[in-house]
Amino acid sequence: MKQINLNSLFLGLVLTVLGVLLMFATIAGFSFSVTSLLLFLFFVLLTLILYRIYLFTKITYFKIMVGTSLSVSIITFMGIFIHYYYLWPLFLLSPAIGMIMTYKGETLWDNTILIPTIVLCGLTITFYICILFGWQMLKYVWPTFILWPAIGIYILSTILDSTVMKKISHIFFGIFILLELLAIGMFFKVLWGIVLIGLGSYFIYRAKWKK
Repeated sequence: MKQINLNSLFLGLVLTVLGVLLMFATIAGFSFSVTSLLLFLFFVLLTLILYRIYLFTKITYFKIMVGTSLSVSIITFMGIFIHYYYLWPLFLLSPAIGMIMTYKGETLWDNTILIPTIVLCGLTITFYICILFGWQMLKYVWPTFILWPAIGIYILSTILDSTVMKKISHIFFGIFILLELLAIGMFFKVLWGIVLIGLGSYFIYRAKWKK
């Protein structure tokens, strides 16, 4: 009995579906990018090559590259019909997806990749907030560049049960809160009044009066 060549089958299905979509787009009057089409085909082929290399070597790095290349191929496929202004943050997410594909939680390497994975996912969220609500939002959300590593370190500290890493994450959280208050307070100065009143009320409540 003859075996089916899965690579040829997958590539044939991709090309067939892509051809149908392009015909539909042309008939319906939708615009599409030829450059993105070529990039999509390139990354599909690259994904297949990297996957074959991973099956032969069983090296984790190639599995990360497979996930990254597969994610990029999906993004470039979306780029055929959607402007990259709305897609480019997803390129930051691609390596994160590749690292998630390798995560098993069994070794120190598996756990440490959580930090860059969370950072890349967080940066994607931050940039999409700016895209959706305007880039003026960046002056309020830039402290999240500190928040995402803090979350990654905190999650890793709970997995490894590391008190030192947990304290480091608390320092990062404290820096994030301070910077966020500064960022917002620069444009909404009434916030500082509310913060000072809150802190003052807290210390008054905690005060122990001598008899």
